[in-house]
Amino acid sequence: MNSRRNGKNSSSWLKHIDFSVLDLLGLELAFLTAYYMYFGADYATSWYIYRNILFLLAGVDFVVDFLLHNHKDILRRGWYIEAVQTIKQVSSVMISVLIILFLIKQSATYSRIILTTTWVIAVVYTYIFRCILKYALQKYHNTHKSLPYALIVTTSDEADECMRRLNFRQFLDVEVRGLMLLDKNAKGQKFGEIEVVANKDDFLGYAMENVVDEVFVDVSSYDIELQKFINSLVNMGITVHININQIYAGLPNKRVEEFNGFTVMTTGVNAMDTHQMMFKRLFDIIGGFIGSIITIVLCVIVGPIIFIMDPGPIFFVQERVGKNGRKFKMYKFRSMYMDAEERKKELLSKNEMDGNLMFKITEDPRIIGSRFVEKNGKKIYKKGFGGFLRATSIDEMPQMFNVLKGDMSLVGTRPPTVDEVEQYDLHHKVRLSMRPGITGMWQVSGRSDITDFEEVVKLDREYIATWSLNLDAKILFRTIYVVLARKGSR
Repeated sequence: MNSRRNGKNSSSWLKHIDFSVLDLLGLELAFLTAYYMYFGADYATSWYIYRNILFLLAGVDFVVDFLLHNHKDILRRGWYIEAVQTIKQVSSVMISVLIILFLIKQSATYSRIILTTTWVIAVVYTYIFRCILKYALQKYHNTHKSLPYALIVTTSDEADECMRRLNFRQFLDVEVRGLMLLDKNAKGQKFGEIEVVANKDDFLGYAMENVVDEVFVDVSSYDIELQKFINSLVNMGITVHININQIYAGLPNKRVEEFNGFTVMTTGVNAMDTHQMMFKRLFDIIGGFIGSIITIVLCVIVGPIIFIMDPGPIFFVQERVGKNGRKFKMYKFRSMYMDAEERKKELLSKNEMDGNLMFKITEDPRIIGSRFVEKNGKKIYKKGFGGFLRATSIDEMPQMFNVLKGDMSLVGTRPPTVDEVEQYDLHHKVRLSMRPGITGMWQVSGRSDITDFEEVVKLDREYIATWSLNLDAKILFRTIYVVLARKGSR
Protein backbone atom coordinates (compact mmCIF):
# COMPACT_ATOMS: atom_id res chain seq x y z
CA MET A 1 0.00 0.00 0.00
CA ASN A 2 1.45 3.32 -1.07
CA SER A 3 1.66 5.74 1.83
CA ARG A 4 3.44 9.04 1.65
CA ARG A 5 3.59 9.74 5.36
CA ASN A 6 4.05 6.11 6.31
CA GLY A 7 6.90 6.20 3.87
CA LYS A 8 8.38 8.96 5.98
CA ASN A 9 8.30 6.79 9.04
CA SER A 10 10.00 3.94 7.24
CA SER A 11 12.80 6.31 6.26
CA SER A 12 13.29 7.78 9.73
CA TRP A 13 17.05 7.96 9.37
CA LEU A 14 16.80 10.03 6.20
CA LYS A 15 13.96 12.16 7.50
CA HIS A 16 15.84 13.08 10.69
CA ILE A 17 19.33 13.37 9.25
CA ASP A 18 19.78 16.52 11.36
CA PHE A 19 19.35 14.52 14.58
CA SER A 20 21.65 11.79 13.24
CA VAL A 21 24.40 14.34 12.62
CA LEU A 22 23.93 15.83 16.09
CA ASP A 23 24.09 12.36 17.69
CA LEU A 24 27.38 11.70 15.94
CA LEU A 25 28.68 15.11 16.99
CA GLY A 26 27.75 14.33 20.60
CA LEU A 27 29.62 11.02 20.49
CA GLU A 28 32.74 12.50 18.93
CA LEU A 29 32.84 15.47 21.30
CA ALA A 30 32.27 13.16 24.26
CA PHE A 31 35.25 11.03 23.23
CA LEU A 32 37.48 14.10 22.74
CA THR A 33 36.40 15.43 26.16
CA ALA A 34 37.11 12.09 27.88
CA TYR A 35 40.44 11.76 26.09
CA TYR A 36 41.56 15.25 27.13
CA MET A 37 40.38 14.70 30.71
CA TYR A 38 42.53 11.53 30.88
CA PHE A 39 45.73 12.76 29.20
CA GLY A 40 45.56 16.48 29.97
CA ALA A 41 48.55 18.40 28.67
CA ASP A 42 50.04 15.17 27.25
CA TYR A 43 47.08 14.67 24.93
CA ALA A 44 49.29 14.54 21.82
CA THR A 45 51.37 11.56 22.97
CA SER A 46 48.83 8.82 22.18
CA TRP A 47 46.60 10.62 19.71
CA TYR A 48 47.84 8.60 16.71
CA ILE A 49 46.40 5.50 18.40
CA TYR A 50 43.18 6.89 19.85
CA ARG A 51 42.13 8.81 16.75
CA ASN A 52 40.99 5.49 15.28
CA ILE A 53 38.17 5.47 17.84
CA LEU A 54 36.66 8.53 16.14
CA PHE A 55 36.25 6.61 12.88
CA LEU A 56 34.97 3.52 14.70
CA LEU A 57 32.36 5.58 16.57
CA ALA A 58 31.18 7.18 13.32
CA GLY A 59 30.78 3.86 11.51
CA VAL A 60 29.03 2.09 14.38
CA ASP A 61 26.73 5.05 15.04
CA PHE A 62 25.65 5.04 11.38
CA VAL A 63 24.77 1.33 11.47
CA VAL A 64 22.99 1.49 14.83
CA ASP A 65 21.06 4.58 13.79
CA PHE A 66 19.96 2.94 10.54
CA LEU A 67 18.91 -0.34 12.17
CA LEU A 68 17.17 0.96 15.30
CA HIS A 69 15.28 3.91 13.74
CA ASN A 70 15.81 5.63 17.07
CA HIS A 71 14.59 8.96 15.73
CA LYS A 72 11.11 7.78 14.79
CA ASP A 73 8.53 10.23 16.20
CA ILE A 74 11.35 12.12 17.93
CA LEU A 75 9.55 15.46 17.60
CA ARG A 76 6.53 14.14 19.49
CA ARG A 77 8.40 12.46 22.36
CA GLY A 78 8.39 13.94 25.84
CA TRP A 79 11.60 14.86 27.65
CA TYR A 80 11.65 11.71 29.83
CA ILE A 81 11.09 9.39 26.89
CA GLU A 82 13.78 11.29 25.03
CA ALA A 83 16.24 10.63 27.86
CA VAL A 84 15.44 6.91 27.76
CA GLN A 85 15.86 6.79 23.98
CA THR A 86 19.14 8.71 24.20
CA ILE A 87 20.54 6.23 26.70
CA LYS A 88 19.39 3.39 24.46
CA GLN A 89 21.08 4.92 21.40
CA VAL A 90 24.40 5.76 23.07
CA SER A 91 24.56 2.46 24.94
CA SER A 92 23.95 0.51 21.73
CA VAL A 93 26.82 2.33 20.05
CA MET A 94 29.27 1.97 22.94
CA ILE A 95 28.47 -1.71 23.56
CA SER A 96 28.95 -2.38 19.85
CA VAL A 97 32.30 -0.56 19.92
CA LEU A 98 33.48 -2.62 22.91
CA ILE A 99 32.43 -5.85 21.22
CA ILE A 100 34.27 -4.90 18.02
CA LEU A 101 37.44 -3.99 19.94
CA PHE A 102 37.24 -7.32 21.76
CA LEU A 103 36.77 -9.32 18.54
CA ILE A 104 39.73 -7.67 16.80
CA LYS A 105 41.80 -8.10 19.97
CA GLN A 106 42.32 -4.38 20.50
CA SER A 107 40.38 -3.93 23.74
CA ALA A 108 43.58 -3.81 25.82
CA THR A 109 44.98 -1.02 23.63
CA TYR A 110 42.47 1.57 24.81
CA SER A 111 41.78 2.79 28.33
CA ARG A 112 38.53 1.50 29.85
CA ILE A 113 38.29 4.75 31.80
CA ILE A 114 38.27 6.81 28.59
CA LEU A 115 35.65 4.59 26.96
CA THR A 116 33.43 4.54 30.06
CA THR A 117 33.73 8.31 30.48
CA THR A 118 32.89 8.73 26.79
CA TRP A 119 29.78 6.62 27.37
CA VAL A 120 28.50 8.83 30.21
CA ILE A 121 29.40 12.17 28.61
CA ALA A 122 27.91 11.10 25.28
CA VAL A 123 24.53 10.53 26.93
CA VAL A 124 24.64 14.06 28.38
CA TYR A 125 25.84 15.75 25.18
CA THR A 126 23.44 13.86 22.92
CA TYR A 127 20.45 14.55 25.15
CA ILE A 128 21.28 18.26 25.34
CA PHE A 129 21.78 18.51 21.57
CA ARG A 130 18.52 16.72 20.88
CA CYS A 131 16.58 18.93 23.27
CA ILE A 132 18.05 22.10 21.76
CA LEU A 133 17.22 21.00 18.21
CA LYS A 134 13.70 19.91 19.19
CA TYR A 135 13.12 23.29 20.82
CA ALA A 136 14.41 25.08 17.71
CA LEU A 137 12.23 22.97 15.42
CA GLN A 138 9.23 23.64 17.63
CA LYS A 139 9.85 27.36 17.29
CA TYR A 140 10.23 26.87 13.54
CA HIS A 141 6.99 24.93 13.30
CA ASN A 142 5.20 27.64 15.23
CA THR A 143 6.11 30.11 12.48
CA HIS A 144 4.54 27.74 9.93
CA LYS A 145 7.35 28.24 7.44
CA SER A 146 7.53 25.93 4.42
CA LEU A 147 4.59 23.81 5.60
CA PRO A 148 1.84 22.81 3.16
CA TYR A 149 -1.30 24.93 3.52
CA ALA A 150 -4.36 22.86 4.47
CA LEU A 151 -8.08 23.49 4.81
CA ILE A 152 -10.43 21.39 6.93
CA VAL A 153 -13.82 20.36 5.54
CA THR A 154 -16.23 19.16 8.20
CA THR A 155 -19.65 19.91 9.73
CA SER A 156 -20.65 22.26 12.54
CA ASP A 157 -21.31 19.30 14.87
CA GLU A 158 -17.91 17.69 14.21
CA ALA A 159 -15.73 20.81 13.93
CA ASP A 160 -14.96 21.18 17.64
CA GLU A 161 -13.83 17.56 18.03
CA CYS A 162 -11.80 17.71 14.82
CA MET A 163 -9.96 20.85 15.93
CA ARG A 164 -9.46 19.47 19.45
CA ARG A 165 -7.69 16.40 18.07
CA LEU A 166 -5.55 18.48 15.74
CA ASN A 167 -4.58 20.94 18.50
CA PHE A 168 -3.69 18.03 20.79
CA ARG A 169 -0.72 17.18 18.60
CA GLN A 170 2.48 19.08 19.33
CA PHE A 171 3.65 19.16 15.72
CA LEU A 172 1.52 19.21 12.60
CA ASP A 173 2.74 18.35 9.12
CA VAL A 174 0.63 21.18 7.69
CA GLU A 175 -0.43 24.72 8.45
CA VAL A 176 -4.20 24.71 8.90
CA ARG A 177 -5.36 27.87 7.16
CA GLY A 178 -9.12 27.60 7.62
CA LEU A 179 -12.35 25.64 7.89
CA MET A 180 -15.29 25.00 5.62
CA LEU A 181 -18.56 23.70 7.09
CA LEU A 182 -20.70 21.56 4.82
CA ASP A 183 -23.99 22.06 6.65
CA LYS A 184 -24.18 25.84 7.10
CA ASN A 185 -22.73 29.22 6.20
CA ALA A 186 -20.56 30.26 9.15
CA LYS A 187 -17.90 32.42 7.49
CA GLY A 188 -15.99 34.43 10.09
CA GLN A 189 -16.86 32.07 12.95
CA LYS A 190 -13.92 30.49 14.78
CA PHE A 191 -13.42 26.99 16.14
CA GLY A 192 -10.47 27.31 18.47
CA GLU A 193 -8.02 29.54 16.62
CA ILE A 194 -9.13 28.47 13.14
CA GLU A 195 -11.62 30.60 11.22
CA VAL A 196 -14.29 29.42 8.81
CA VAL A 197 -13.06 30.93 5.51
CA ALA A 198 -15.63 29.61 3.06
CA ASN A 199 -18.94 27.85 2.71
CA LYS A 200 -20.02 25.04 0.42
CA ASP A 201 -21.05 27.39 -2.38
CA ASP A 202 -17.87 29.48 -2.62
CA PHE A 203 -15.23 27.01 -1.43
CA LEU A 204 -13.99 26.11 -4.93
CA GLY A 205 -13.66 29.81 -5.71
CA TYR A 206 -11.67 30.28 -2.51
CA ALA A 207 -9.35 27.41 -3.51
CA MET A 208 -8.85 29.02 -6.93
CA GLU A 209 -7.86 32.39 -5.51
CA ASN A 210 -5.75 31.23 -2.56
CA VAL A 211 -2.87 28.85 -1.95
CA VAL A 212 -4.33 25.49 -0.93
CA ASP A 213 -2.05 22.44 -0.94
CA GLU A 214 -4.17 19.91 0.90
CA VAL A 215 -7.75 19.46 2.11
CA PHE A 216 -8.76 17.21 5.01
CA VAL A 217 -12.34 15.94 4.83
CA ASP A 218 -13.58 14.81 8.25
CA VAL A 219 -17.27 13.92 8.11
CA SER A 220 -19.30 11.00 9.42
CA SER A 221 -21.40 10.60 6.27
CA TYR A 222 -21.24 11.56 2.63
CA ASP A 223 -23.37 11.84 -0.46
CA ILE A 224 -23.02 12.24 -4.21
CA GLU A 225 -22.71 16.01 -3.87
CA LEU A 226 -19.73 15.68 -1.54
CA GLN A 227 -18.12 13.16 -3.86
CA LYS A 228 -18.46 15.61 -6.78
CA PHE A 229 -16.96 18.31 -4.56
CA ILE A 230 -13.93 16.12 -3.79
CA ASN A 231 -13.55 15.21 -7.47
CA SER A 232 -13.44 18.94 -8.28
CA LEU A 233 -10.63 19.44 -5.76
CA VAL A 234 -8.68 16.52 -7.21
CA ASN A 235 -9.15 17.90 -10.73
CA MET A 236 -7.64 21.17 -9.49
CA GLY A 237 -4.53 19.26 -8.42
CA ILE A 238 -5.21 19.59 -4.68
CA THR A 239 -4.35 16.60 -2.48
CA VAL A 240 -7.39 15.43 -0.53
CA HIS A 241 -7.30 13.45 2.73
CA ILE A 242 -10.52 11.66 3.60
CA ASN A 243 -11.37 10.16 6.96
CA ILE A 244 -11.00 6.37 6.71
CA ASN A 245 -14.75 5.93 7.05
CA GLN A 246 -15.23 7.69 3.74
CA ILE A 247 -14.02 5.15 1.16
CA TYR A 248 -14.78 6.51 -2.27
CA ALA A 249 -14.67 4.47 -5.42
CA GLY A 250 -13.16 5.86 -8.59
CA LEU A 251 -10.71 8.31 -6.99
CA PRO A 252 -7.12 8.16 -8.32
CA ASN A 253 -4.04 7.04 -6.37
CA LYS A 254 -5.91 6.03 -3.24
CA ARG A 255 -3.76 5.11 -0.24
CA VAL A 256 -4.36 4.80 3.47
CA GLU A 257 -2.04 6.81 5.67
CA GLU A 258 -1.78 8.86 8.84
CA PHE A 259 -2.71 12.53 8.74
CA ASN A 260 -1.78 14.23 12.04
CA GLY A 261 -3.30 11.52 14.24
CA PHE A 262 -6.18 10.60 11.91
CA THR A 263 -6.25 7.50 9.76
CA VAL A 264 -7.32 8.70 6.34
CA MET A 265 -7.62 7.61 2.74
CA THR A 266 -5.70 10.04 0.57
CA THR A 267 -6.34 10.68 -3.10
CA GLY A 268 -4.75 13.00 -5.60
CA VAL A 269 -3.61 13.26 -9.19
CA ASN A 270 -0.03 12.51 -8.17
CA ALA A 271 1.18 9.97 -5.60
CA MET A 272 4.83 11.01 -5.25
CA ASP A 273 6.31 9.62 -2.02
CA THR A 274 8.96 11.07 0.26
CA HIS A 275 11.91 9.29 -1.37
CA GLN A 276 10.85 10.39 -4.84
CA MET A 277 10.41 14.01 -3.74
CA MET A 278 13.81 13.92 -2.06
CA PHE A 279 15.57 12.53 -5.15
CA LYS A 280 13.77 14.91 -7.50
CA ARG A 281 14.85 17.87 -5.37
CA LEU A 282 18.40 16.48 -5.16
CA PHE A 283 18.60 16.29 -8.95
CA ASP A 284 17.21 19.82 -9.16
CA ILE A 285 19.87 21.12 -6.79
CA ILE A 286 22.69 19.41 -8.70
CA GLY A 287 21.33 20.47 -12.08
CA GLY A 288 20.49 23.97 -10.84
CA PHE A 289 24.00 24.44 -9.46
CA ILE A 290 25.68 23.33 -12.70
CA GLY A 291 23.21 25.33 -14.77
CA SER A 292 23.77 28.45 -12.66
CA ILE A 293 27.52 28.28 -13.29
CA ILE A 294 26.88 27.96 -17.04
CA THR A 295 24.46 30.89 -16.85
CA ILE A 296 27.09 33.09 -15.21
CA VAL A 297 29.48 32.30 -18.07
CA LEU A 298 26.75 33.02 -20.63
CA CYS A 299 26.12 36.40 -18.98
CA VAL A 300 29.59 37.50 -20.02
CA ILE A 301 28.92 36.51 -23.65
CA VAL A 302 25.21 37.16 -24.11
CA GLY A 303 24.76 40.15 -21.81
CA PRO A 304 26.74 42.74 -23.78
CA ILE A 305 25.08 41.72 -27.07
CA ILE A 306 21.59 42.14 -25.59
CA PHE A 307 22.52 45.54 -24.16
CA ILE A 308 24.07 46.77 -27.41
CA MET A 309 21.10 45.69 -29.54
CA ASP A 310 18.52 47.09 -27.10
CA PRO A 311 19.90 49.05 -24.11
CA GLY A 312 18.38 47.95 -20.85
CA PRO A 313 18.51 45.03 -18.36
CA ILE A 314 19.91 41.81 -19.77
CA PHE A 315 17.49 39.81 -17.62
CA PHE A 316 13.74 39.65 -18.06
CA VAL A 317 12.05 39.27 -14.67
CA GLN A 318 8.37 38.43 -14.52
CA GLU A 319 5.99 37.30 -11.79
CA ARG A 320 4.80 33.78 -12.46
CA VAL A 321 2.53 31.38 -10.61
CA GLY A 322 4.12 28.26 -9.12
CA LYS A 323 3.00 25.27 -7.12
CA ASN A 324 -0.60 25.57 -5.99
CA GLY A 325 -0.70 29.32 -6.63
CA ARG A 326 2.56 30.45 -5.03
CA LYS A 327 3.91 33.48 -6.87
CA PHE A 328 7.59 33.97 -7.63
CA LYS A 329 9.92 36.02 -9.83
CA MET A 330 11.08 34.06 -12.88
CA TYR A 331 14.33 35.00 -14.64
CA LYS A 332 15.23 34.79 -18.34
CA PHE A 333 17.76 36.39 -20.64
CA ARG A 334 15.84 39.21 -22.28
CA SER A 335 15.09 38.17 -25.85
CA MET A 336 12.50 40.88 -26.54
CA TYR A 337 12.56 44.64 -26.74
CA MET A 338 11.95 46.65 -23.59
CA ASP A 339 8.39 47.56 -24.59
CA ALA A 340 7.38 43.95 -25.35
CA GLU A 341 4.68 43.75 -22.66
CA GLU A 342 3.00 46.94 -23.87
CA ARG A 343 3.09 45.77 -27.50
CA LYS A 344 1.59 42.42 -26.53
CA LYS A 345 -1.83 44.08 -26.21
CA GLU A 346 -1.64 45.10 -29.87
CA LEU A 347 -0.81 41.53 -30.93
CA LEU A 348 -3.49 39.64 -28.99
CA SER A 349 -5.58 39.30 -32.15
CA LYS A 350 -2.70 37.32 -33.73
CA ASN A 351 -2.44 34.84 -30.85
CA GLU A 352 -2.00 31.35 -32.30
CA MET A 353 -3.25 29.60 -29.17
CA ASP A 354 -6.97 28.91 -28.91
CA GLY A 355 -8.41 31.29 -26.31
CA ASN A 356 -6.45 33.72 -24.13
CA LEU A 357 -5.07 31.28 -21.57
CA MET A 358 -1.65 31.23 -23.25
CA PHE A 359 -0.03 33.61 -25.75
CA LYS A 360 2.17 32.57 -28.67
CA ILE A 361 2.90 34.12 -32.04
CA THR A 362 5.39 32.72 -34.58
CA GLU A 363 6.42 35.94 -36.33
CA ASP A 364 6.80 38.03 -33.20
CA PRO A 365 8.03 41.58 -33.96
CA ARG A 366 8.91 42.12 -30.30
CA ILE A 367 11.93 39.81 -30.50
CA ILE A 368 15.29 41.61 -30.42
CA GLY A 369 16.73 41.91 -33.94
CA SER A 370 13.61 40.52 -35.63
CA ARG A 371 12.69 42.00 -38.99
CA PHE A 372 11.01 41.28 -42.32
CA VAL A 373 13.22 41.15 -45.41
CA GLU A 374 12.24 41.09 -49.07
CA LYS A 375 13.17 37.93 -50.95
CA ASN A 376 11.82 37.09 -54.39
CA GLY A 377 9.01 39.56 -53.86
CA LYS A 378 7.98 38.00 -50.57
CA LYS A 379 8.44 39.21 -47.02
CA ILE A 380 10.51 36.73 -45.02
CA TYR A 381 10.56 36.93 -41.23
CA LYS A 382 14.00 36.88 -39.56
CA LYS A 383 14.09 36.22 -35.84
CA GLY A 384 17.42 37.91 -35.21
CA PHE A 385 19.55 37.51 -32.10
CA GLY A 386 16.57 37.26 -29.77
CA GLY A 387 15.20 34.48 -31.94
CA PHE A 388 18.53 32.70 -31.71
CA LEU A 389 18.37 32.86 -27.90
CA ARG A 390 14.86 31.41 -27.93
CA ALA A 391 15.51 28.75 -30.58
CA THR A 392 18.51 27.45 -28.64
CA SER A 393 16.71 27.90 -25.29
CA ILE A 394 19.65 29.97 -24.05
CA ASP A 395 17.10 32.53 -22.87
CA GLU A 396 15.79 29.92 -20.40
CA MET A 397 19.14 29.38 -18.66
CA PRO A 398 18.70 32.00 -15.88
CA GLN A 399 15.77 29.90 -14.66
CA MET A 400 18.47 27.64 -13.23
CA PHE A 401 18.60 30.18 -10.40
CA ASN A 402 14.87 29.59 -9.86
CA VAL A 403 15.56 25.84 -9.75
CA LEU A 404 18.33 26.32 -7.20
CA LYS A 405 16.04 28.52 -5.08
CA GLY A 406 13.26 25.92 -5.18
CA ASP A 407 10.74 28.02 -7.12
CA MET A 408 11.02 25.69 -10.11
CA SER A 409 12.20 22.22 -11.07
CA LEU A 410 14.23 21.06 -14.06
CA VAL A 411 11.16 19.18 -15.32
CA GLY A 412 7.57 20.12 -14.62
CA THR A 413 4.72 22.16 -16.04
CA ARG A 414 5.41 25.59 -17.49
CA PRO A 415 4.70 28.39 -14.97
CA PRO A 416 1.80 30.54 -16.18
CA THR A 417 1.54 34.30 -15.78
CA VAL A 418 -0.77 35.80 -13.18
CA ASP A 419 -3.27 37.06 -15.75
CA GLU A 420 -3.44 33.62 -17.37
CA VAL A 421 -4.29 31.94 -14.06
CA GLU A 422 -7.02 34.48 -13.41
CA GLN A 423 -8.82 33.09 -16.48
CA TYR A 424 -8.44 29.41 -15.51
CA ASP A 425 -11.37 27.07 -15.15
CA LEU A 426 -11.28 24.68 -12.19
CA HIS A 427 -9.68 21.78 -14.06
CA HIS A 428 -6.89 24.02 -15.40
CA LYS A 429 -5.45 24.46 -11.92
CA VAL A 430 -4.18 20.87 -12.00
CA ARG A 431 -1.18 22.35 -13.88
CA LEU A 432 -0.18 24.05 -10.62
CA SER A 433 -0.19 20.90 -8.48
CA MET A 434 3.55 20.30 -9.03
CA ARG A 435 6.52 22.63 -8.96
CA PRO A 436 6.81 24.23 -12.44
CA GLY A 437 9.70 23.23 -14.65
CA ILE A 438 12.07 24.68 -17.24
CA THR A 439 11.01 21.88 -19.58
CA GLY A 440 8.13 19.46 -19.57
CA MET A 441 5.88 17.06 -21.41
CA TRP A 442 4.30 19.52 -23.83
CA GLN A 443 7.54 21.31 -24.63
CA VAL A 444 9.02 18.08 -26.02
CA SER A 445 5.78 17.07 -27.76
CA GLY A 446 6.00 19.68 -30.52
CA ARG A 447 5.43 22.94 -28.69
CA SER A 448 5.11 24.91 -31.93
CA ASP A 449 2.42 22.59 -33.25
CA ILE A 450 0.13 22.66 -30.21
CA THR A 451 -2.40 25.48 -30.40
CA ASP A 452 -5.11 24.03 -28.15
CA PHE A 453 -4.58 24.98 -24.51
CA GLU A 454 -6.72 22.01 -23.43
CA GLU A 455 -4.15 19.77 -25.12
CA VAL A 456 -1.44 21.44 -23.03
CA VAL A 457 -3.47 20.78 -19.88
CA LYS A 458 -3.98 17.17 -20.95
CA LEU A 459 -0.23 16.65 -21.41
CA ASP A 460 0.54 18.33 -18.09
CA ARG A 461 -2.03 16.19 -16.27
CA GLU A 462 -0.56 13.07 -17.90
CA TYR A 463 2.90 14.08 -16.67
CA ILE A 464 1.66 14.69 -13.12
CA ALA A 465 -0.35 11.45 -12.96
CA THR A 466 2.43 9.25 -14.36
CA TRP A 467 5.42 11.05 -12.86
CA SER A 468 8.59 9.10 -12.16
CA LEU A 469 12.31 9.80 -12.09
CA ASN A 470 12.62 7.81 -15.32
CA LEU A 471 10.04 10.05 -16.98
CA ASP A 472 11.96 13.15 -15.89
CA ALA A 473 15.16 11.67 -17.33
CA LYS A 474 13.43 10.88 -20.65
CA ILE A 475 12.04 14.41 -20.88
CA LEU A 476 15.46 15.93 -20.16
CA PHE A 477 17.13 13.84 -22.86
CA ARG A 478 14.26 14.58 -25.23
CA THR A 479 14.66 18.29 -24.49
CA ILE A 480 18.33 18.18 -25.47
CA TYR A 481 17.38 16.52 -28.74
CA VAL A 482 14.59 19.04 -29.43
CA VAL A 483 16.93 21.98 -28.77
CA LEU A 484 19.78 20.61 -30.90
CA ALA A 485 17.41 19.65 -33.71
CA ARG A 486 15.62 23.02 -33.43
CA LYS A 487 12.28 21.20 -33.30
CA GLY A 488 9.32 22.98 -31.81
CA SER A 489 11.35 26.06 -30.92
CA ARG A 490 9.54 29.34 -30.46
